[in-house]
Amino acid sequence: MDGHHDARWLASSTMRTFDDLADVAVATTEAEVKVFVCGRASTLCEAATALGVFGEDATRRETFHQLARRVEGGSTKTSALAFGEGTAMAEVVVSALPEEVSRHNSPISSHAITANAKSAIADRKTRTAVCVVALPREMEAYAASALSALGRALPPYAKKYAASDAKVDGDVFIGVLVDGELWTGPETRSLPKPLRRCQALVDAAPNDLTPCAFVDEAKLVASELGASVEVVEIKRYKQLVEEGYGCLAGVGSAASRDGRDPALVHLRFTPKGCKDPNAASVAFVGKGITFDTGGLSIKSKDGMCGMKTDMGGAAGALCAFESIVREDAESNFKTPLDLVLCIAENAVGSGAIRPDDILVGKSGKTVEINNTDAEGRLVLADGVAYITGVAKTSKPSVVVDMATLTGAQMIATGRKHAGLVTDDEDMENLIVKLGKLTGDLVHPLPYSPEMFKSEFASKVADMKNSVADRANAQSSCAGQFIANHLHPDWVAREDTAWVHLDMAGPGNTKDGLATAYGVTLLNALYKSIDSN
Repeated sequence: MDGHHDARWLASSTMRTFDDLADVAVATTEAEVKVFVCGRASTLCEAATALGVFGEDATRRETFHQLARRVEGGSTKTSALAFGEGTAMAEVVVSALPEEVSRHNSPISSHAITANAKSAIADRKTRTAVCVVALPREMEAYAASALSALGRALPPYAKKYAASDAKVDGDVFIGVLVDGELWTGPETRSLPKPLRRCQALVDAAPNDLTPCAFVDEAKLVASELGASVEVVEIKRYKQLVEEGYGCLAGVGSAASRDGRDPALVHLRFTPKGCKDPNAASVAFVGKGITFDTGGLSIKSKDGMCGMKTDMGGAAGALCAFESIVREDAESNFKTPLDLVLCIAENAVGSGAIRPDDILVGKSGKTVEINNTDAEGRLVLADGVAYITGVAKTSKPSVVVDMATLTGAQMIATGRKHAGLVTDDEDMENLIVKLGKLTGDLVHPLPYSPEMFKSEFASKVADMKNSVADRANAQSSCAGQFIANHLHPDWVAREDTAWVHLDMAGPGNTKDGLATAYGVTLLNALYKSIDSN
């Protein structure tokens, strides 16, 4: 079985995917095992599903059938029954998903899969858990989404006290059945560990994941992935200042006084099927604010809690990058992939930027600061200016920036759907479709630069960094600010598209833990572009 664990997650259970149905049967016939099976009621009641999960164990297949028949079709309720001989007990939990969902939801209700799996295995204690999603053949295209949904159910980062002889909760095995057959697509090997890494990074305390530690993580990922990944460059505070990255350097200036330098990290992946290393690439640009106090426009004591997650866009981009490279051995990709991480801590201190300061971005445009808590767009402005203008590689055809950018995104599209702003209608339609396919849901926001330009009007600079009217499509405006710093020559090309994903809501569940949003979506987006 393939393991998806990291030695740094010693306090957490390991997660593994199955190689074949024999592995599933062995795992589910262990003593003291907890088995979670999820799917539409019609699929759960199929004989092939019971056979795929429990193999030749007729007793457990019959127990499962009884449960499946009792779970009301279309409900998301779970039923459980313990059975076995003597003290060796196994527990089966069956969760029926809705037969139909609304048009803006994932057809397999991927969020419900994660929530139900997490609830089912939470009390497993030292028991092993087996988590399986059963799909009908016509929904095989959603298998990677189902696997990702299970992979998100076990966040690995934890800092709770445990006695030296304490036992870690039992291991978790995950898999997807399609008409009773184990699905073994390349995503079973490429996605689970990056998903867990993303969760660990976002959940990490800010004294664990400083800007320096985040840079080290990017270098670690590059070293794990091998020769196909190049660390193109890593710029730190002094170099950022000297080379004109005034927005990124400005945001990280206060923290740099204490040794927590901001950074621009550029990794590049050249797949084995790429015939021209200088071919137009896809580029991911991620916002990596490792902690956001709001700067001198300081957040409230309640509003500041949880701001360790403000690097979720960069974490998702890094781990999507990792998943794509891991998949290349099987998928033979052709398109180069660039990754730019814009990393900083927005601290309060003697070096903090002030309202009324004017920063000069790498684009050459000047920004009058009217809100130091609108810092994410500043660091991304320098990131997109870099990758479309001065990067030492070929210029990308598609630039995707991803960020936990605005609280207004949650008001506009909610906690489950990221907000999407793009200058390309075909790309908009593709990403919405891929959101439903992967479970990383997306909903379009208005793209209308002429309507939003005045929101950033400044009498003394090219633009302000925050809107004048917070009721005027605030999340779209924030995205447009970033687009203002794309290199004009790149924008003038006919073969380019810019995409902005604001995932402030879907990046975390309501309990504050990371969802690894964006990893599966960007993985699918890259593959869609590469295949065309």
